[in-house]
Amino acid sequence: HTVSRVDSRDEDDSIFGPKKLCRGSSLWQWLLLPVCMICIIIGTHIPLIQTEFTLPDVTWLHDAAAIQRFEASHEPGIGHRFTDGDSYIDVITWLYDRRLPCSALVVSYNAMILPPLQFLLFFLILLRPGFIPEELIFSMQSYVMNLAPMRFTQPCIMMLIVGIANMPGPGDTLFGGWFTNGYWYFMTYCVTAIILAWSVQPTEEDKNRYGDQEPDRFPCESIMRDGTNGGPDGNSGESLKSMSAEKLRLMGKYAKSSSQLYGDEDLDLQSDASDDGGLASFQAIGALLAAAFLVTAVFLALTQPFLYFEYRLSGVVVHGMTPTVLDLWFSIGSVSRFLMCFSAATCIVLPATWIVLFGLRMMPNSAQSEAGRLAKRLEPTVRPWVMCHIWAASFVLVYYMVLARNKAIVEVCAQMPKLPIGFVAIGCMGVGTYGLIHFAKDVTKPSHLPKQGPAPPLPGGAFVWSLGPAATMAFWGLLLWSHGPSRPPDLTSIEDLNSALSAVLPAGNAKLRKQIPESAGDCEAFWNYRTRKGEVLFSSPLSEIHRTCSGNSPLAHMTRQTGNAATDITALWADGLNTLELV
Repeated sequence: HTVSRVDSRDEDDSIFGPKKLCRGSSLWQWLLLPVCMICIIIGTHIPLIQTEFTLPDVTWLHDAAAIQRFEASHEPGIGHRFTDGDSYIDVITWLYDRRLPCSALVVSYNAMILPPLQFLLFFLILLRPGFIPEELIFSMQSYVMNLAPMRFTQPCIMMLIVGIANMPGPGDTLFGGWFTNGYWYFMTYCVTAIILAWSVQPTEEDKNRYGDQEPDRFPCESIMRDGTNGGPDGNSGESLKSMSAEKLRLMGKYAKSSSQLYGDEDLDLQSDASDDGGLASFQAIGALLAAAFLVTAVFLALTQPFLYFEYRLSGVVVHGMTPTVLDLWFSIGSVSRFLMCFSAATCIVLPATWIVLFGLRMMPNSAQSEAGRLAKRLEPTVRPWVMCHIWAASFVLVYYMVLARNKAIVEVCAQMPKLPIGFVAIGCMGVGTYGLIHFAKDVTKPSHLPKQGPAPPLPGGAFVWSLGPAATMAFWGLLLWSHGPSRPPDLTSIEDLNSALSAVLPAGNAKLRKQIPESAGDCEAFWNYRTRKGEVLFSSPLSEIHRTCSGNSPLAHMTRQTGNAATDITALWADGLNTLELV
């Protein structure tokens, strides 16, 4: 019997035929990409949030009767309200004008560089041109999946700022905040970016998605294609005898993985489990321990105070509080209940659901149960929405922003509590979530993907692609340092100098009051004088003499002889020195 030659080009062009453009992509992905682009363009050019602070109305009360009438009145004051809202682009200029070039560079990178790079990668992954090797495509898929959830950092920071501004208490009457249309455009961009990144990820079932494969990866088809009729009499047995040992070895490997390529999922997983059963058990135990650590960290991060906030008006503390993360979420809910639910879902509900699904997927022989197969399908879908590490990074960045110096009349300050359990738990939550997610990506990676080193094989090698970006960054850094935009001088006229001195005088006078003592000279004589006047008690300890006074001898002694008259003047002490002010 002769075995006829099978031409696989007619049946599966993606394996043996030429590479097709847009193979594996869908129309809805191409429609979603411009939506994502439009949303980020609009979202970065209009304000994301609007903040408001109210200066209290000052009333002069000239006598006791006026004070009594004011205290008895229940009419609300008018106050003076100021609103502020800058777009993402405006923040770059604001930071640069305040001599914060590094912060301006970070914001510029997030708003102007990362989105175009992200869209370019999406476009190439969906287009799949033939000149891009498959290994590079896999790296691009992994990068966009890692990048997409991190884009939620900015919306989370904005949510926390609005939550802090709307905390109940005296601060609630001084501060306020709400979300504008720009915020919802930015949120739409983040959500569509995650959906696109998730949709282009490789799966076990995508046998035809990765384009033209080498014939040796499919030896059975290769052998049939290359001529099993190649014997002199057309006998297939003679052809099999002439096969090389390499072809037979490839057929043996292919027999173990053919079920994977053609949909027999159970056989593939059973084969993997028999080869790596011990390693799988070890990985399952490690995943359970990491999940237990993560659950504990999340509980402490949500229920323990993480920062101490002070609301100040012209430097005077009007209110202080130590809220928990849950308190901030409820404050966000007073403005938008949807965002409060979104926060709870991405930090509590979805992480808990994902841990359960990942645990089921890591169980031995999970593919033999319906629950295991369901977990395998759902776990990659839920994983991008686990954002405990995004929230942890947002809390740290908000703390950094609040610590930044400002000269506002109304301001919010923050400091660590004496026992920073909540803040440490937030850090552990972020590190634990990040590590567990990357562990899950590694152990659930589809088996048909090629093994990759630290960098994909690119033209020029790792040396060019490591040195090239560094040289490019150095070039632009030096160029901007020498020819970049220069900030105009702060002092250009006498009026600017007077304004600068007026701004410095309050701080200078405060320093003088701290450094200059209340009195100076013969402190013991001054104390005896105050004792005779009844200002202090004679029985006071001697340490009180020099508590507000400096010196043990008279300030000055002058003697002058004029004719027969002699003048002897002694200045024993001077009082009220700390009331001196520069004007």
